[in-house]
This record gives sequence, structure tokens and C-alpha cells, in this order.
Amino acid sequence: MYSLRDLDSAPLESGVYAWYFRYTLTKRDIEKIINELSNMPSGATPERCERMEGFLSSILFTVFQEEPYNVRLEGPLKPKYQGIIDHVPSMTADLIQRLAECPQRLWAIKDVLEAAVPEFASPIYIGMAKSLRNRLLQHRRLIDHYKDATVAGVIGTPQSEEEQADHSFARDVVRRRFSPNRLVVSVRTMTSDSDARVDIENILKRINFPLCGRN
Repeated sequence: MYSLRDLDSAPLESGVYAWYFRYTLTKRDIEKIINELSNMPSGATPERCERMEGFLSSILFTVFQEEPYNVRLEGPLKPKYQGIIDHVPSMTADLIQRLAECPQRLWAIKDVLEAAVPEFASPIYIGMAKSLRNRLLQHRRLIDHYKDATVAGVIGTPQSEEEQADHSFARDVVRRRFSPNRLVVSVRTMTSDSDARVDIENILKRINFPLCGRN
């Protein structure tokens, strides 16, 4: 696994790679929500549940919200319908009630989440490259580019499909407010039949449905 700052030591060989986001649940976050709930009536009250749901949404789930779908419905000799539908985020009521009643459980959740990448995490992006190091360094340059509005226009307009995908991923990282410091990438080099990386990337995307850069 390589962090954004370690990409200079990534392999130069061809291969496939997957970006992951290390979940953010800090000691300060937990202490704050426990302190807030301690000033409310005990138990899984509606007020405590509403606050816990807002906490989980803002701290953990917002960055993973799906983009709207463009849908079309039609049938033989029937009216046609087409439009955008939004993803409605949801958390189970039992989860909210348990954590609202006993917010100290967040400490155990924090420990597991810190160790969850990559064993229990879905990749947010899957790609392939002729040179893993060069492509990943391009990702880092583009993330820095889109983070800093003062350098707008320096990178230029993407031409190839690969360049468009790289720009799309970098824009998504910034737009969704993924902290670059919490991004890590896993790589798999391919020394034989390196052209198979195209097929492997395609298959892995269809198995994992990464949040960014689908095709």
C-alpha cells in the first residue's frame, strides 16, 4: 500500500491498481458526540437518535453518497418516463438506536475502521497503467491541481480516455472532500502478458463497482 506522498517509490512496471480511502473517525469526533449526548436524556430517545444519525452521516457516509441515476421507463403501448432520481442515503434504525443509547461503542468502531483498509473496504477507484508509478504520480498532480484553484489551466485539457479518467478521478476526490492524506493505493504488477491489465481492470470494476471512475 502506498500513500499519496509515497508514490515516488511505486513500481515502474505495468499493472493494475486500486485507490482506497481510510475512514475518518477521530478521537476528537468521538469525544465531541459523547459529550453532546451526555447533556441529553439517556436512552435511544428521538433527540439522541437524530443527533447520532447526523453525526454518522457527516463523519462517515456523506463522501460515499451515490451520484443521481438517469432512468428511463417504457413498456409496449404505455407512456414513457425519463428523468433523474437521487440516491436516498439510509441507516438502519437499530444501528442509530444502539449507538445513541451507548455512544461509547464508537471507540470499538474507530479501532476496526482504522484497520479496515483494504481488508474490509471497497476501492473507490480501480485503474491500470503501462507504468504504475507514472500514472499514480499523475493522479497526485491532478488532485493537487484541482485542490488549488490558483493553478487552474496549468494542466491543460485532457485528450485521451486515460487522461479524461485521471481528471475525473481527481475532480471527484476534491468534490467529495476525500482527504488526500487518507488516500492509499494498492498495486499489482504484471511482468507477463501485461496487456491483460485492460481486461483485469474491466473485470475488477464490474465486481467491485468503485465509487469513482466507473465505465
